[in-house]
Amino acid sequence: MKNEARFKHSQLDEKDGRQRPVFEFAAGDTRYTETFEHGRLVCQGWGADGQSPQVAAHGFWRDHPADSFQLILDGHDTRRGWALQRVDTVDDTHSVIHLDHEQLLVAVAVHTRVDSLGVLARWLEIENRGDQAMSITHAASWSGLLYRDLPEPNIEQGISQFEIGRYLHHNWAMEGRFAWESMPFGAMALEANRGTSGWGGPPMFMLRRRGLNEIFIGALGWSSNWRISLTYDPYPHFACLSFAAGPSGPPPLRVLVPGEKTATPRMHICFTKGDLDHAVGKFHSYERRSVMPSSPLELSPPVTYNGWGDFKKHPHEDAVLATIDVAGKLGAEMFVLDAGWFGRVEGSYVSSCGDWTPGAWIPSGIEVISQRVHELGMKFGLWVAFPLVGSKSKLFEDHPDWVIEVENRSNKAKLVEEAHPAGSMSIDLANPEVVQWLHAELDRIVTQYSVDMLRTDGGSSCYEGGYRRIDRYRENTLWRQCENYYAIFDRLRQNHPDLMIDNCIGGGGKLDLGMLERSHITWTSDDYHAPLEAIRSLNGVTLVIPPEYCTRLFGKVLRSADLTDPGMFEFAIRLPLFGQYCISGVPDEWRDPSSPPFKAIRRYVGIYKDFVRPMMNDCRVYHHTPSLVGLIGERPACCVLEYAAADASRALIGVFRLDGRFDMTLDIRPRGLDAQRTYRVRLDSADQTLTATGAKLADRGIAVTLTDAPSSELILIEAQSGA
Repeated sequence: MKNEARFKHSQLDEKDGRQRPVFEFAAGDTRYTETFEHGRLVCQGWGADGQSPQVAAHGFWRDHPADSFQLILDGHDTRRGWALQRVDTVDDTHSVIHLDHEQLLVAVAVHTRVDSLGVLARWLEIENRGDQAMSITHAASWSGLLYRDLPEPNIEQGISQFEIGRYLHHNWAMEGRFAWESMPFGAMALEANRGTSGWGGPPMFMLRRRGLNEIFIGALGWSSNWRISLTYDPYPHFACLSFAAGPSGPPPLRVLVPGEKTATPRMHICFTKGDLDHAVGKFHSYERRSVMPSSPLELSPPVTYNGWGDFKKHPHEDAVLATIDVAGKLGAEMFVLDAGWFGRVEGSYVSSCGDWTPGAWIPSGIEVISQRVHELGMKFGLWVAFPLVGSKSKLFEDHPDWVIEVENRSNKAKLVEEAHPAGSMSIDLANPEVVQWLHAELDRIVTQYSVDMLRTDGGSSCYEGGYRRIDRYRENTLWRQCENYYAIFDRLRQNHPDLMIDNCIGGGGKLDLGMLERSHITWTSDDYHAPLEAIRSLNGVTLVIPPEYCTRLFGKVLRSADLTDPGMFEFAIRLPLFGQYCISGVPDEWRDPSSPPFKAIRRYVGIYKDFVRPMMNDCRVYHHTPSLVGLIGERPACCVLEYAAADASRALIGVFRLDGRFDMTLDIRPRGLDAQRTYRVRLDSADQTLTATGAKLADRGIAVTLTDAPSSELILIEAQSGA
């Protein structure tokens, strides 16, 4: 059965009378098989059509990169030397293979979860069973073969059989720049080294083989530095493509004292027949069901009003209270008090981070603001960048030792706070005393201020992290910081089960499944001031992350010139329809309910609530233009993004023109409709309506003409009653 999720452990009889343990995993159509032989857990291959790969002869993969995980301890490569202790079945979808090493006093539990939607997740639990500390020099949660028994490629012509899909940049405000490239012969690595997982895109890869309609998607759930390596070996008769994925950083990555355990990041892999849209849809469905937490709100995602666009660095109490009233009149369902409400120095929020009590410019306290928000029927959100420390904060004054130490000196020595986001210090989350204080402080903030949504920021680039002494080792703290970062959220959500978490780390600093598992909202980027860039990040990030998780902004945060340009205004106000709709600042001249901008915001908020949101949480996403990178003239001049209801009852298509090379007429062919049903199609800008079957729309398309750049068209498609 193709839609099953199961694990099977069997013994394969060998010619010499021995038995070889075989582990078979079924996840929907996806199949994955391993064997245990020669002291190794060995990958035998993958299947995407419900068929398990053939198990190779005993010892066949002896000299190939087929090991199912990688682990170097105290400089010792442990690919061999394991003994199989037992195999546990936690439940129908979760199995654990227990291994002990024959030379080193260490145990590894290999966890695997299978999901009937076609995705497998794997991680390692590592335990030091010795009486001395042990260091992890290198770890890959999952590794081994993706393809085996490949035909010999044409090396002379340099023609690769594969294409790799990846994000090209890992820099602040450059998220979502996705592209397909020819997979080179030999090895390549995808990685992030800014001290965080994102600022470019989720830690992931896609792989497709030329001439075959099948795709691998692999995504690592880790919020710190990471590395995914892929190796294409074209050697005749043994050609294969292998991978390895795990955390990265200067070794030792983690030190285990006697009896201590730690877990590696979860690696999620989907291997499926079909095109890119099909693979993305499967992965989104899996994340929604098995990774993302359910929203505590009855109506989700909410329409949010974000205070930062109004107040910048001066959120005075009277202005905040007046803006809350405006937010309610515009139809917002959540009001967020963003940065600048705390500390001892007005107008310098970075230097005040760590002092999470209201400044003198909010004399009545946050409780009054929270109360006003709740009186108007909205939820209250609050910005707290708890990983940051400001140089003028009382926290730093009292605890200068709580700042991460880099190369035996505090990173405060080299940072200038006015140059934010690089200009801020990072709190040492590897310090147990710091973590204990944060647990108590965040609990206080949520309780005292009646917070419904906590926006967590902290976009400081700590790059290689800090160091701490453990026994005879100088441990790099990135791994331990990430563990404690997760523990803070896990405990916070346990203590406050109705609390929403907004994942905003310098914009898209942590676009990974580890944070997807612990939050309800994420910012795809800090490119909010530039709509032409904002659509690029949303388009690219939603290849991996479902759109209802991704917030997009409209309002005073935009450049003033963009607010006065009619084409850009319409472009920008439509863009948040394709994520979580967030208004970020309404100028005074817009606050009159009779003004055109006020009416426009109300109108699009209504479209979001009435047309988009009912389908958003299980919509299918179709990327008509998945890659928007490259030189002008080589990349698409527009972005076309389609969201279709799971039952094909409606669809929303956005056509966003990015440059003005030439007048443009497009035939937009919807992909998510039912061929047999009849639909009413409305072109919002052109003010045109037509009726046609899904088959006709897919065959002939919908004509859209865009003569200027920037410009946009919004297409709303809804099935006729009874159709």
